[in-house]
Amino acid sequence: MTTTQCTYIPVIDIAHDHDRVVTALSAAFHRDPVFEWIYTDESWRREAVPAFFSLLTPAFASRSQSRVTWDGDGAALWLPPGEQLLSDEEAESFMAEAAEDAGPAAGRLMQAFEIFEEHHPTEPHWYLGFLGVIPSRQGHGIGSELLETTLDRVDYAGEPAYLEATSADNRRLYERHGFKVVRELPLPNGPTVFPMWRDPA
Repeated sequence: MTTTQCTYIPVIDIAHDHDRVVTALSAAFHRDPVFEWIYTDESWRREAVPAFFSLLTPAFASRSQSRVTWDGDGAALWLPPGEQLLSDEEAESFMAEAAEDAGPAAGRLMQAFEIFEEHHPTEPHWYLGFLGVIPSRQGHGIGSELLETTLDRVDYAGEPAYLEATSADNRRLYERHGFKVVRELPLPNGPTVFPMWRDPA
């Protein structure tokens, strides 16, 4: 694999970095099996997926642990251990807006949220909500560098990490970085999601 030297910056200035994160993740997940299951109509998916990430990104970015490449080719949304992504009031507002943005796909989106939440571990951990690289830049080591940027800190602190891999390709990437599948979650009449756990190296 050919690697590309990347420079990562914290997603702190939403006015500057928000659009780059949303653009990278929307492109990366447009043909993701879970997003294809949620948004079955591709034309609607082109609008709904950016709306989803536009709504979600500020919650992760406010923790100053999310990362985006300097050129906007890839991004990763992390939540540190012991932190709640949204307050109960914020979560209620988020779910209502997410359902509205999802339109006819709202039922499957809410179903996915419920399944992931039901199986989310209670032990303190770093949570990788999303990591994605735009399709034209995949296979150049950008995803690995995004992972390593935070995993170095995770290992130094001696803390575990958790994520949900939404495809076989994603699963292989995370396995190379020490994550292990802890169960399989088949979505109703849809793809299988792989919750993965990583003990500190």
